[in-house]
Amino acid sequence: MIGIVSLNSCLDKTFYAPAFAKNAVTKVNRTFVQAGGKGINVARVLGSLGAETRLFTMLAGEQGRYVQTLLDEEGLNNEAVFVNGQTRMYLTFMEENGNQIAVKEKGPSVTEAEAETIRQGFPRFLDKQSIDFLCISDTIVCDSLLSFYPFAITEAKKRNIPVFFDCDGEAMRLGWEAKPDYVKPNEEEYGEVFGVISGENGISKALHHLWDFGIAHPLISRGGNGVSFLSGDTEVHAITHDTRLVSAVGCGDSFIGGTVYGLSKGLPFAECVRWGSAAAAVNAEKTTAARVEFAEVSAKLDKIELLSESRG
Repeated sequence: MIGIVSLNSCLDKTFYAPAFAKNAVTKVNRTFVQAGGKGINVARVLGSLGAETRLFTMLAGEQGRYVQTLLDEEGLNNEAVFVNGQTRMYLTFMEENGNQIAVKEKGPSVTEAEAETIRQGFPRFLDKQSIDFLCISDTIVCDSLLSFYPFAITEAKKRNIPVFFDCDGEAMRLGWEAKPDYVKPNEEEYGEVFGVISGENGISKALHHLWDFGIAHPLISRGGNGVSFLSGDTEVHAITHDTRLVSAVGCGDSFIGGTVYGLSKGLPFAECVRWGSAAAAVNAEKTTAARVEFAEVSAKLDKIELLSESRG
């Protein structure tokens, strides 16, 4: 069972119109609503690929109950801790020409007592659900939850559960100190913690730095330039060909979902990244986030080029 942490879940609504007029009312052609958040997107991709998952999430208020209903209707197994406040909304306004505006709320403020309830519930989640791989894919809600991420990684490692960790800001830095097995910062996120990646060998130096930091499988996302990673004694760059970008929303989450799918199947790490890159490429060609199908992803695998070089 793949356990997925997504504390900052959201109600994700996308509005489609030919164009959104300024200082005027726009009538939309259609509206798409789904449960959202980084980890929920990862679970959605994994479910589409046939993997069994269980979400550990935090919800609040009427919107939180609606999100849980959407999760249940979609067949995304979940265990939710409810707190005071209101689950956030993530609104996307999509025009026919591909332009889009995203507006996201911060989410509920969590008290120290509520944060402690979440921490106490997490080890039980790992044990009760027989979790054998953990993916933490999240955005930080508030400072009271910062300590949860290294705690969760440590609890998993106590149980010999591999951890894929994807967060940002201070939560990312603290989580890295607990030495998860897999991390996937983008260039900007890495730069926020360790300094801007620059120069001809900047990516290579950053990957080796993460390796020396104690992370066994570091990856760095490079947007349109693919993803770079270390696989044993080899530095590998995954490049995607023949993909038409419609929307980048959910590409990172789709990449993680595809990669974790490969890991759950025991594939070599480079092949896992190929699956992740293929899932991200499929997502990039859609207007809805993390809505990929197995046949679409498998058909993209031969569009992913892996360029290897020896690690020095």
